[in-house]
Amino acid sequence: MGFDTLKLCGISVIAAGAALLLRELKKEFEIPVRLTATVMLLLASAVMAEPVVSCFSGMIGESPLVGETAGILMRVLGIAFLSRTASDICREMGAASVASSLEVAAKLEILVLTLPLVKSALDAVNGLISEAGI
Repeated sequence: MGFDTLKLCGISVIAAGAALLLRELKKEFEIPVRLTATVMLLLASAVMAEPVVSCFSGMIGESPLVGETAGILMRVLGIAFLSRTASDICREMGAASVASSLEVAAKLEILVLTLPLVKSALDAVNGLISEAGI
């Protein structure tokens, strides 16, 4: 089951047009149409992301360091995509402050998750500096 960007753009434009029409005709159906389109696009994106997940899964088995890094990157990508989608939905529903709070929380979680990578990078730089005698 292959989706490509052109199909996703078409689905998005059709859903946005339907939501716009429903806003004028039957306002109570606008949000369910938007949410349904969002869920469909997220599911299509998940299908498209399968090769990336497979690649990262393969890297996880190669070595402990690569596996740890790949695992962190997968979690960070998941948090980024999900929090952005959820915050966009919140904004669409008129809850901008909730969306902003979610984005801050997600950024902090990403920062906490990436701290081991930053520490490893700094340790590597310090090791290179001490080897060079600087």
